[in-house]
Amino acid sequence: MMIQKEHVLEAVKMRDYVVPSDLIRQFNVNTFIIGAVLSDLVNDKKLIATSVKIGGSPAYYAPEKKENIQQLVKYLNEKDKTTFALLQNKKVLLDTEQTPLVRVSLRTIKDYAKPIEVTVNNETKLFWKWYLASDQEVQDGIRVSLLSSPQQKEIPAPLQTMQPAPAVVQQS
Repeated sequence: MMIQKEHVLEAVKMRDYVVPSDLIRQFNVNTFIIGAVLSDLVNDKKLIATSVKIGGSPAYYAPEKKENIQQLVKYLNEKDKTTFALLQNKKVLLDTEQTPLVRVSLRTIKDYAKPIEVTVNNETKLFWKWYLASDQEVQDGIRVSLLSSPQQKEIPAPLQTMQPAPAVVQQS
């Protein structure tokens, strides 16, 4: 039986997020088929797959529903929940100022922690921003963090460069 990708997309958009098992009964297909359709929709950039796993499967959501994936925090381990709360509260964290445990956790919670490289005075620093933080919150958080840094006396305005960091690879 052939299922239409658009029908699956609409079913996902009606919810905050889904895992493949949520759609199996609705479309009367097996996990392999629904997984392939969801994967195609991710490749088409119509859906996003989370790094958070529910029963071993990623959750899928429509880009316009990204604020709703905060509900997935309940599936994180305790250290990642703590890092999630810290980043949600602070909006921006300087990587080198975090404990080793938090630094590992920031790389694990990819759905919520987005890496940004900032270059000031020819020195590049890695920051992590809350995935829903506004540009202004990010700029303010970076400025506060740089001002509190002992070696930084002044911050040029605007920041010399601010760009998404290349993908941070986690070692297994």
